[in-house]
Amino acid sequence: MTHLVFLGRQADLAQAELEVVLARFHQSTEIERITSHVVGITLDSSCTPQALIDVLGGTVKIASFIKSVQTIETEDLENEVISLLQTVQPDKNRKTFVLAEHDRNHLNTLSLPTIKKGLVRAGYSARFIETSREGGEAALILEGDIAEIHVIHVQHYTVLGITQAVQDVHNWTYRDMDKPYRDMRKGMLPPKLARSLVNLGIGAHQPQDILVCDPFCGTGTVLMEAALVGASLIGADMSADSVHGAGKNLAWISQKYNTAALYSLSVQDATQISLTQTNGKHVDAIVTEPFLGKQNPKPEEIENVFKGLEKLYIGAFKQWVQILKPGGVVVIALPYVQHKDRVKTVQILIDRLESLGYTREKGPYLYTKPHAFVQRAIYIYRLKE
Repeated sequence: MTHLVFLGRQADLAQAELEVVLARFHQSTEIERITSHVVGITLDSSCTPQALIDVLGGTVKIASFIKSVQTIETEDLENEVISLLQTVQPDKNRKTFVLAEHDRNHLNTLSLPTIKKGLVRAGYSARFIETSREGGEAALILEGDIAEIHVIHVQHYTVLGITQAVQDVHNWTYRDMDKPYRDMRKGMLPPKLARSLVNLGIGAHQPQDILVCDPFCGTGTVLMEAALVGASLIGADMSADSVHGAGKNLAWISQKYNTAALYSLSVQDATQISLTQTNGKHVDAIVTEPFLGKQNPKPEEIENVFKGLEKLYIGAFKQWVQILKPGGVVVIALPYVQHKDRVKTVQILIDRLESLGYTREKGPYLYTKPHAFVQRAIYIYRLKE
């Protein structure tokens, strides 16, 4: 283990994405689960933490693994942090540091003033920034010359690391908020999630060899993220306004990020899309978030809403057999509702997909947002060869 990967809020989805991207980078490492949101990997010299995190949507930080210590005692760990900080500032110049403690809420907090005093006694000049116990926000680490030390509780021992790469939150926000065409009814897919779905669709293949299709493209968020990793794109939507807006967003991405993605867009119902819309080419991956229904249906409406959605989705999956390569994948976000003690999914669709020629490979991975009534369940299906 040479690095620690800090997965985002949806840890299982983030780990599934990490697995395929590591394979794309020709990294044969095993993924070692350390805590619910931290995994250990080994990277060779051909793959840097920054290069890896720049591709991932669901990973927040990557740190160098420094050591494991057979203690969880507060004083011992404070001394370990003092020693570690001396190695990252050998010239004894003033150094700013942040401390991140993981899975240690049941244990005493390490004392930042005590760590600073220990550095001063050793002849170092240092200051600390107080943050949440989980460490500094990515924006804080990005903006300054800050050493972030991770102290991770694992049963009866502790893992230490230091941040090497952080997710560029400014870029993600920029693409989400500053794109020229936004539609709050159809543009609700977060870019980070769209990137994760795209990566799962591309898998271990090189993006330039993959043709990605989004038949419910909306404002083009999936297509934008696919363009940024280098795939070729086909988008369709039954709304002409959405297709026009997605085109504006793709042109904007091309200009702002200097991409040269090949793409085509058309106004088409997802249940009727054919090889005409794909220029006669079978696509490698369908990556999409279809219409998920009303965002806040009344409890008594849920059953009928889901019946209508299942009919739509079954029609789409039937049609996609015509445009998807044998062995091609579908990565799709489907609606999921938990109300009181009741869970509602599109189970009729899920039960039918095997007979339509699809095999479930992964999922469901739940992607939840606080206060949202309709949540997402991510599935990955493969068309039988």
